[in-house]
Amino acid sequence: MKKYRIILKVCLALSVLSSGLAGCSKEMTGLTMEPMKDIAGTWKVVQVTRNEEDLSQRLDLSAFRFILKQDYSYSFVDKFPFVVNKAGTFSLDDPQYPFYLLLKPTGGVSESKVSLQMPVKKGKTQLSMTLSPGCSTNKYRYVFEKVQD
Repeated sequence: MKKYRIILKVCLALSVLSSGLAGCSKEMTGLTMEPMKDIAGTWKVVQVTRNEEDLSQRLDLSAFRFILKQDYSYSFVDKFPFVVNKAGTFSLDDPQYPFYLLLKPTGGVSESKVSLQMPVKKGKTQLSMTLSPGCSTNKYRYVFEKVQD
């Protein structure tokens, strides 16, 4: 009788375990892959902060554009203090889950690494970049929105 109870408990445990594993396999089939991030386009600055202080009202940001092309080249329209000042090529550290934008100016030997976030605000994807052009104690955050063509 004792052996019967032990065998019954083992069978019950195996049954619960196998149904739990079967349930997991059903969940796994519904997973989707995160798409590659496409940041190509013309971007305008909507906010600039230095060490959390908003500088947007003190600077004329209207003409500056950051252009990221499908061929992974970038360029600028107008001048603005940025981590690079010449056109070049760019890449993302991870195309699906980017944390950094890597910028390499034409003729430059090293690339600049810029912290990148892509929040969605009012239905629009923004590029939020944190960088230190010049003095490392000053942290600038540039928030860009895509210009509608």
